[in-house]
Amino acid sequence: MNFQQRTFQMLLRDERETDNMNLYALSIFVAFIIYMYLGLYAFIMDTRSRLNRIFLCFCLAMALWAFCITFSVAATDKESAEFWHKLSSPGWCLVSGVVLHFALILTGKNHILNKRWIYPLIYLPGTIFTYRSVTSLLMTSDFIMKNYGWDMVDPGRSIWSTAFTVYYMGYLVFSVVMITRWGKHSTINREKKQDRIITTSLVIGIIAVFIDQTLLPAMGSSTVPRIPSLIGLIWAPGMWYAISKYRQLEIAPTIATDEIISNIMDLLFLVSPRGKIARVNRRVAELLGYKEEELVDRPVTMLFLEKNIVEEKILKMYAGPHSRFCCEMHCKTSAGVNIPINISATLIKDREGDVVGFVIVAQDLRQTRQLQMEIDERKKVEEELLQSYEKLKELDKLKTDFLSTVSHELRTPLTSILGFAKIISKRFDEVILPRIECADKKADKAARQVKENIHIIIAESKRLTALINNVLDIAKMDAGKIEWKMELIQPAECIERAIAATLPLFEQKKLKLVKDIQEGLPEISGDMNRLIQVIINLISNAVKFTAQGTVTCMARSKGMELTVSVIDTGTGITAGEQDVVFEKFKQVGDTLTDKPQGTGLGLSICKQIVEHHGGRIWVESEPGKGSKFSFTLPVNAEI
Repeated sequence: MNFQQRTFQMLLRDERETDNMNLYALSIFVAFIIYMYLGLYAFIMDTRSRLNRIFLCFCLAMALWAFCITFSVAATDKESAEFWHKLSSPGWCLVSGVVLHFALILTGKNHILNKRWIYPLIYLPGTIFTYRSVTSLLMTSDFIMKNYGWDMVDPGRSIWSTAFTVYYMGYLVFSVVMITRWGKHSTINREKKQDRIITTSLVIGIIAVFIDQTLLPAMGSSTVPRIPSLIGLIWAPGMWYAISKYRQLEIAPTIATDEIISNIMDLLFLVSPRGKIARVNRRVAELLGYKEEELVDRPVTMLFLEKNIVEEKILKMYAGPHSRFCCEMHCKTSAGVNIPINISATLIKDREGDVVGFVIVAQDLRQTRQLQMEIDERKKVEEELLQSYEKLKELDKLKTDFLSTVSHELRTPLTSILGFAKIISKRFDEVILPRIECADKKADKAARQVKENIHIIIAESKRLTALINNVLDIAKMDAGKIEWKMELIQPAECIERAIAATLPLFEQKKLKLVKDIQEGLPEISGDMNRLIQVIINLISNAVKFTAQGTVTCMARSKGMELTVSVIDTGTGITAGEQDVVFEKFKQVGDTLTDKPQGTGLGLSICKQIVEHHGGRIWVESEPGKGSKFSFTLPVNAEI
C-alpha cells in the first residue's frame, strides 16, 4: 500500500470518527432540548404547583448535564473536555436529591418538608460532591479520545467514587420505594396509575444506566459510549406522559374549574359579551335536552320564554351600576316544555375592568315549588291538628270538670247511704233479727234476705266510694291540684302497711302471700299514703287475677334506686295489653266474659304517683304464667 492510499484511509477514518463524534454530541444536545421542553411544559401548566416546580428543577439539572457534556464530547482538546465536565457537575451531582424532593412532594409528605433539617439532608451531599468534582475530578481520573469523542477514564475504586455511588443510587432507590408504597396504599385510581408510570420509567432508567455504565465496561466493551444523563432521558418522558395523560399531578385551578362547571347541579351558561353561549355544563344537557354543540354561538335568550325581559335586564346590567341581576322566569327544553327557573346573571371582567362576558346560573324551581306546596299543606294540616288538639284539651278539661263535679255531688249522698246502711245493718243484727228468729220460718227467711241485701248495699257503696275517689284523684292529678305530703319514709314500713290492708283479700281467695323485702332498705322521700295506695293497688290486682298460687311482694335497693315488685301466678297479660294497661279506663281480659269490675283507673293513678316521685313503672308478663309489676323510686331524692 503506497503513501497516497494510507493517507486516504487515515483521512477517511478521521472523517468517520468526526461524523461519529458529531452524531453523538448532537444526540446529547437533543436530550438537552427534550429536558427543557418537558420541564417548561409542566411549569407553564401550573406555575403555583410545588410538584411541577420541582419537576422543572429536575429537568434543568438534566438539561445542564446534557448541555455541558455535549461540548465536553466535542471539545478540541483535553482541557476543554475537562472544563465542560466540571461545569456539568451540579446537574449530575444534585439530580438524585431533586428526585427525592420530588418523591416527598408527590407522596404528600408535607409534614417532613416542613422540617428545616430535611433540605440539608436532601441537597448537602450533592453540594459536597459538586464541590469535589469541580475542584478535583470525582468520577474520572482522565479523559481520552475515542471514536465518538472525549470520554472519561474509570478512576477505579476510591472513597469519593464509592460514596457518590452509594449516595446516588441510595437516594434513587429510596425515592422509588417511597413512590411505590404511596401508589400501593392510595385509594385513588389516578394516583395508582401515576405511580406505575413514574416507577416503571424510573426503574427502566436505572437498569439502563447500570447496563451502560457498569455492566458493559465490566465486560470490556470500549466501543459503546457511556451515555450521560441516561436515567433522566428515560424517566423524563415517562413523567411527561403521566402529566399529559392526567392533565396535572396536582389539582390545578383549571382542572378544579372544569370539574366544578361540569358537575354543578344548577344550569350554568358562560356567555360572550355579544350574548352568545360560549359554554354550558352537563346539567344543561340533562335538563333541557340540548347538546353543548347545539347551543354554542347561539343567543342565550333563545332558551327563555320571557326573551324580551332577559334582553332588557342584560342591557341594564351592562349600562347600569349593578353588575348582576336575579329574577324568576321560564326556560324552554328541546321538547318544548317550559320549566320554571330562578336565574342569576353576573358580569365577568378582566384585570383591566373590561367586560369579557357574563355567567348565568339557573336553578330548577319545580322541586322547590313542590316542596313549598308540601310545606304549605303540612302547615295547614298542623294548624288543623293544633286546633283539634286545643278542642280536645278543652273537651278533656270539660270532662275532668264534669267528673270532678259529679263525683263531688255523688260522694255526699253516697256517704249518707253508706252510713245509714251500716246503722241499719247494726240495728237489724242487734234488735230486729233476734226477735224474728222466734217467729215462723217464712219471716226468718225474709229477715235473712234483708240482712244479705243490706250487706250488698254496704259493699257496693264502698266500691262506688272507691270508684269516686279514684275519679277525683285522677281529675286532681290531671289538673295539678293534688296535695303531696312529702317526707322521709322507710320503704319497709310502707310495704308492711299495704300488706296489712290487703290480708283479708288473701283470706277470701285462700292465696299465699310471700314477703321478700331486703333488710336495711335506705330512706326515700315521698308521700307515704300515696305510695301505700300504689302498693295496695298492685297487690289487689294481683289477687284479683290469681285463682291459685302465690303473690310475692319484693323490694330491693341497688345504687341510688329502690325497686318494688309484686309478682303473681295468675292469668298473665298479653304483649298487646301490656302497652295499654297503664292508660286511663283500660282493663285487660275479655270485654264480654271475664273482664273484672272497676274503672280501669287504678294503674293509671299508680303511674302518675310513681312518676311524680321521679320513678318509673312497668309490667313483665306472659299469658298463663303470671305477671310482675315493678316500680322504682330514687333513694334520698328531694322532690
